[in-house]
Amino acid sequence: MGVARASRNSILRRYRLQRLPVLKETLAATGRARKLRHANKRALAVMRCPDLQKRPRGRLHWEQPVAAEDMGRTSHMGDMDALAAYVAENNDALEAEAAALRGGAAAAQRAWDPERMPMLNKEWLSWLDENSSLFAGLLREATARRRNVSHRLSGGPDSSQALPRIFPHTPKVPATQWAEKLMQGRKGWFALGAGAEVRVVMFFCGLGRQGYGHVLQKEGAKVYSFDLNCSGGEMFKPLHCLEALSTLSSDSTVWSLDIVVQHVVPGISVTVKVQGATEVLVAARPPRRSAAAEEQSGSDVEESGLFEEAWEDVTCLHSENESGAEHEQEECAHQTEIHEDLDGEDERKDPAERSAPGSYVVESEGYFTLVDNPHFDDAKMLVRPRWCIAPPSGMGTSSKSKTLKIRDYDTEETAPECTYLVLRSWKLWRFSQHGFIEAHHARKAYYADEMAALRESITQRKVPGGGTGSVAADAKIRAWTPGALPIPIA
Repeated sequence: MGVARASRNSILRRYRLQRLPVLKETLAATGRARKLRHANKRALAVMRCPDLQKRPRGRLHWEQPVAAEDMGRTSHMGDMDALAAYVAENNDALEAEAAALRGGAAAAQRAWDPERMPMLNKEWLSWLDENSSLFAGLLREATARRRNVSHRLSGGPDSSQALPRIFPHTPKVPATQWAEKLMQGRKGWFALGAGAEVRVVMFFCGLGRQGYGHVLQKEGAKVYSFDLNCSGGEMFKPLHCLEALSTLSSDSTVWSLDIVVQHVVPGISVTVKVQGATEVLVAARPPRRSAAAEEQSGSDVEESGLFEEAWEDVTCLHSENESGAEHEQEECAHQTEIHEDLDGEDERKDPAERSAPGSYVVESEGYFTLVDNPHFDDAKMLVRPRWCIAPPSGMGTSSKSKTLKIRDYDTEETAPECTYLVLRSWKLWRFSQHGFIEAHHARKAYYADEMAALRESITQRKVPGGGTGSVAADAKIRAWTPGALPIPIA
């Protein structure tokens, strides 16, 4: 940061502190002036003789809610005839006073002390109108003035002495494995060595990307002392400044120690004893992925194959109640996770004879999975478990799947192309619900790509007049994704 910028920031901070009280005072004065601008003789008469004015009960600010009828009920009758007589008797005086109040309020709103720096937007606009040439000249000279102020000064070799550094200025040292292990723990008691030999015992603390440590002195078997008789800069030093660590190799062993304090001498030292040690290993780092890849990626459980096995169970098992239910019902979570075999055949089979996990998955991507078990006459589109959470992070905990009877949309169950197109249409409709699509830019791109792919798949069927060739399928697609089908021509 240059001197000119620092000077500007300092001026703005001081100006802001001066402007806040002026704004508060201006707002309060504006409120009073706005009231006085509507002053009239009757209002002045009521202020002077409040007992003559008829008043309803109303409601005080600290009262509980009061019914409108109760608030409108008259609580003070007053004397309206006497009030009218008072206004008529003092008409000229009241009119003159009200006119003076209105004029003073208008003048107060227009008034601005020319000696004071402009504080309000209106005042700055007025100043710019009156000093347009001055302001234009300042703009022309601003760059040159800023360069002169920010000119870097350099002292002569003998003009000043260099200040001593707390730590030596050393070049960046290459990272070592033992330093990476220490940074994983961030802070604590550690021992370093080669193999089973302990060479250094220290207290380590990580601050940002830099690690600092204090080497302990050995006093006996598993007993060490922590020297406190020094300043903070001498007590904790960067790792590359500790001579005791200079002889360690990059792959030195690191142990995390369990420490018990034995004795404390205030301001002098702390004596500790090692009770146990655990070797520290370098934690594996997950690979970096882009936002779009992270958005559509599944959890570790899904990638390990358990996801496909769970959906295999879904496709192989059906409940007896489901067979007589509505063909296109929305399935609840417990219905998609726990099913009974329609005829019990798969349950009686030996596990080794059952189909491999994922055998009936037609397609699976980051958000949905399409399943078609040839042993049954329906197909399913399921939301992947990762997204079955509350929006906007997920798609919600209801409407997790869609089941369609193939015979309602296709003539051949072995090639249910129209059924698949309808399920893909439902997928896009479900994806756009509850604001899920608006929470991430990658979701919008996914929706656009899938919509284009659905249109292309429908076009490739080459049905005269457009569409899928199935009236029922076209009706469903037009209800869920109207943009996927052409508009029918009457």
